[in-house]
Amino acid sequence: MRPTAPGFTRGQTLNPTAQAVARREYGSRPSTQAEKDSWYASQTEPHDCAGEPWIHSGTTAIPLTPEMRLVVIHGRCVGRSGWHSVPGCCHVHDEVTGETFTVRREFLQVA
Repeated sequence: MRPTAPGFTRGQTLNPTAQAVARREYGSRPSTQAEKDSWYASQTEPHDCAGEPWIHSGTTAIPLTPEMRLVVIHGRCVGRSGWHSVPGCCHVHDEVTGETFTVRREFLQVA
């Protein structure tokens, strides 16, 4: 059984845990139209190996780094990563880069 993920409140400042950084975990956010266009342009074939057309998942991964200073927007939420819903997340704003994204609460700790 998984341990319970910590809960956070709006306005708290967080950092990624050392284990999450070492395992190269990530958060995710919706992709911009420019990112989608770039991804489609990088596909060399019109179809994948199964003959299906390429479809962008709609999300962009945000790697967790030790320099991040994350401020909680929503302490508990469901995130999206690729085609899947990810329960046990926290919606955060990175004060260093200005990005807003969701990340699993188990990867975060109070700064």
